[in-house]
Amino acid sequence: MKRAPTSCLGRYPNHYRGFLILTCIIVLSVYNFSFFYYKLRPEPETLSVIVFHKTSPPSLGSKLQIESKSPGESVEEELRKLLDERSYDVPLHTSLLDWNNKAELYPASLMQTNWTNELPFKESLHYAKLQQLCVSEKEAIIRSITPTQMQAGRSPRDALIYKNDSSLLSVLKECPIVDVFSPRGLRDHGYCEDGIAYVRGLNTRLLPHWVFNEIFYDPASGRNLTYFEICPYNGLMFFNHYWENLHKRESWPQKKSIYLMPNIEMYELNAEHLWQSDVVLAKSVDSYRRLTKWFQQNGNPRSTAVFYTRHTTTDITTLTRASDRGVRKDFNTVRIVHTPGKSPQKSTSMISACWEQDPSMPLIEIFLAPELLSWEDFSVTAWGRSNHSNYKLHTKKLISKDFSDLLARSAFFLCPSRMEGYGHYINQAKAAGGVVLTSNAPPMNELITPASGILISVGEESSKKQILGGKYGALFGLKNAPGIEAIVKPLNICEAVSRLLFNTSAEEREMMSQEARKQYAFDTNFFLCKMRALEAFALERIVNSKLLNAN
Repeated sequence: MKRAPTSCLGRYPNHYRGFLILTCIIVLSVYNFSFFYYKLRPEPETLSVIVFHKTSPPSLGSKLQIESKSPGESVEEELRKLLDERSYDVPLHTSLLDWNNKAELYPASLMQTNWTNELPFKESLHYAKLQQLCVSEKEAIIRSITPTQMQAGRSPRDALIYKNDSSLLSVLKECPIVDVFSPRGLRDHGYCEDGIAYVRGLNTRLLPHWVFNEIFYDPASGRNLTYFEICPYNGLMFFNHYWENLHKRESWPQKKSIYLMPNIEMYELNAEHLWQSDVVLAKSVDSYRRLTKWFQQNGNPRSTAVFYTRHTTTDITTLTRASDRGVRKDFNTVRIVHTPGKSPQKSTSMISACWEQDPSMPLIEIFLAPELLSWEDFSVTAWGRSNHSNYKLHTKKLISKDFSDLLARSAFFLCPSRMEGYGHYINQAKAAGGVVLTSNAPPMNELITPASGILISVGEESSKKQILGGKYGALFGLKNAPGIEAIVKPLNICEAVSRLLFNTSAEEREMMSQEARKQYAFDTNFFLCKMRALEAFALERIVNSKLLNAN
C-alpha cells in the first residue's frame, strides 16, 4: 500500500518540530520588522548630489565700510567666502571624527575693520528693551520696527500687539516672509534672545499660542478666518521641539514651509523634527556640520536647506551706557563674575569646587536662581552654598538695569559650559567687552578665541539621548561624530584662572576685551547679512508656492 506523503515537519520528532516552528516565527518577525524599518526610513538620495541650498550671499550694503591694511585678497572677497556655507562643508565620505579642518571664524584682516560702526547705538538699545518686553509681555505679538520708524520716535512698546487691539487683524494680514512661534512657555531670557534676533534680522514677528487658536472676523470679506487662512504661504519658524503639533492640524496649509532653529544638544530633538523641516538654521559651525552630515547619512526627502547663520544677542549694557557713557572696566585687578541663572549646564558646582580647593583664587561673584542650589552635586557641600572672603553667592534675582550695570562694569566672566545651544550668556559678556573664560569645545570655542579670552581644557562625552551626539540610542542618529558634552573639572578651571592671573598683563586683557567686542559686532553683522540671504530664499519659496497653486 502506498504511503501518504508527509510534510517536511512531519519527518522530525516533536521536540524538533517545535524548535523549527519557533525559528520560522523569529525569522519572519525580523523580516517584517526590517521591512517596516526600511519603509519608515526615507530613501537616501545619492549622496554625491545632495544640495542643501543654492542661495548666494547677497550683495553687501553700500554703507558697509570695510577698512583693512592687509595686502592680497580683498577683504570683501574674504567676507563673502565666510558667508558661503561651502567653506564649512565636510567632504562627503569623511566622518566628523576624521575631519580636523578648524574653520577660521575671525580672520585677522576682517578684524581690522571696526564692525561696531554697523551697529547704531539707538538700534542696539531698542532691541535690548524689546528683549525685556518679550520676557514680561508673554502673550503679546512682537513686531519688527524699522530703523526709520525708530528715528521717527517709535518706541519698543509700539512693537507690541495684544488680543484685544483694534488693529489686530490688519497686523496679522501683514504676513511677513517667516513668522516665529513664540508661546508663553518660551518667553524666558534665552528664547526671547533668539526671538528678538529674528525680529531684528528677518523683519518678522513673534506669535504667541493664542494666535493659532483664535477666529478672526474679517469685515472686508464677511468671513471668520484662522491664522492659517490669513497667512497660508509664509513660513513658520519653530524653536527646537516646541511645535505644539501645529504642523499636524488639519488646517495647516499644504504649502506652508517649516523653519527650524535647533539647539543640537537637546534630548527631545528627533529625526521627525529634521525630516519635516524645509529649512534648518545652524547657529554654529559645529551645528552646521552635524546637521548636514546627518542628512547625508539618513536621507533628505524634502530637500531641506541648511543655513549656517551664526547668531546674535542683545547688548544689554546699552541700558547702562544710555545714561552713563563713561563707565569703565578695571583690567588690573582680577574680579570674576559667573552668571548661570537657572541653567544646570554651566558647571557652577565645578567652579565652587575649584574655589574650595584653592583658597588663592581671586574674588568671584556668582549670580544664580535659588532653585539651582538644589541641583545635582551643588547641594552636597555646604562650602559652595555659603559666602567666603573670595567667594560670594547671590541668589536674589537681578532686574535688567542691575544686570546691565553688572556686565558694563565687570571685566572678567567665567563661563565653563558643559554644552550650549548657542551661548547667550557668553555672548552678552562679549557684547559688554568682557574677557571670557570658557570651555574649549564647540560652540563655546567658536564664540571665544585665544585672542578674545581664555579657553578651559575639557574632556568630551557622548549621550545616547542626543540624535546628533554620535552615539544615539535609537534609530537615525548621527554616526561617527564626537560627543557634544564638555566635561569640565575643577582643576581645569583653576588652571585657566591661573593663566589669566599670571600669564597676561592688564594691557593684554584690555586688548582681549576690545577683540571680544569686535567679534560680537562681526557676528551680529554676519547674522544680519545671512538673514537677508534667508529672506531672499524664503521669498522665492513663497512665489513658487503661489505659482503652483495658481496652476
